[in-house]
Amino acid sequence: MEKETNHKGILVLAHGSRRAEAGDLVTNMVARLRADLDSDLVEPAFMELAMPDIPTSLTKLIGKGCRQIVVLCLFLVNGNHLVKDVPSLLEKALAQRDGVSFTLTPPLLQSPGMYHLVLECLQREVEPPKKAPLKSPAGIEAASFQIIEKRLGPLPFPPGESAVVKRVVHATADFSYALTLRFHGDPVTAAIRAIRERRPVIVDANMVRAGISTGYPGEVLCRIQDMKGLSEVRGDTRASLAMEQLADRMEGAIVAVGNAPTALLKVIELVETGRVKPALVVGVPVGLVGALEAKRHLDELEGQPRITNLSERGGSAVAASIVNALVKLAAVDGNLQ
Repeated sequence: MEKETNHKGILVLAHGSRRAEAGDLVTNMVARLRADLDSDLVEPAFMELAMPDIPTSLTKLIGKGCRQIVVLCLFLVNGNHLVKDVPSLLEKALAQRDGVSFTLTPPLLQSPGMYHLVLECLQREVEPPKKAPLKSPAGIEAASFQIIEKRLGPLPFPPGESAVVKRVVHATADFSYALTLRFHGDPVTAAIRAIRERRPVIVDANMVRAGISTGYPGEVLCRIQDMKGLSEVRGDTRASLAMEQLADRMEGAIVAVGNAPTALLKVIELVETGRVKPALVVGVPVGLVGALEAKRHLDELEGQPRITNLSERGGSAVAASIVNALVKLAAVDGNLQ
């Protein structure tokens, strides 16, 4: 009997080949996805020429309680297979499955990430043209932003949020942030107001503080260096304790976390319990343990202006670049003094 739950399942769909090695690549990928996502709700399937087919894998997912199926399409373009054949096969397989729906991911070449992967591969093979090196900081920055704007193209964000995305890409040379950054609660407007009122910026690490522009005349606060003794006594991380110690300065402030997931979780706890109401929470900690989970928690924190990225990537440079972009947006004629 099928479970009456509403899990989201993932169907990794490839065309299929008579060559066993081709099918093995897909099934090996699914095994890695199960491990990295820590989920058994991921199944491979093939349109034709190989097994398991679509009905077989859908039956497995539905049997595990899945009522929403995300179909990860390992196809490059929107050809006839994706436009006609795949939807038809899925609809046929689900015809007798009331309450089960599916969504198709875009073809791979529609992802900016695929373009940048191809570009990186070719950059290793093609010798760049010899150009006279730029020496002035302003010239280097201007040239960098020209490249960023050309490669990113139009962004699905308002102008202020687009400026934040571009500044993060500039700081990291990682274009994937254009896909993973999330903005909620009109965070740019909230941050500009706080910056113009000279509210403090509270950070989790000295590296974040060091990266924030000296053009901001307000306080930039970090207490992590003072928490070693207390951390040993209480058995909690210094980053978490530092945020707790600064709770009385968070009202109307900007809180930026770039290193420690535990610091972000502490800030979320302070907000959820009503102890603090920051103007903005920037949560982009880096890490393989706890970072993505903390960011998801922040992403779902209703009523709090927030910026995060749904990825294990992040770090001090990302947090500082977000704050710097906001400081630049808040400046009138380039001046906050």
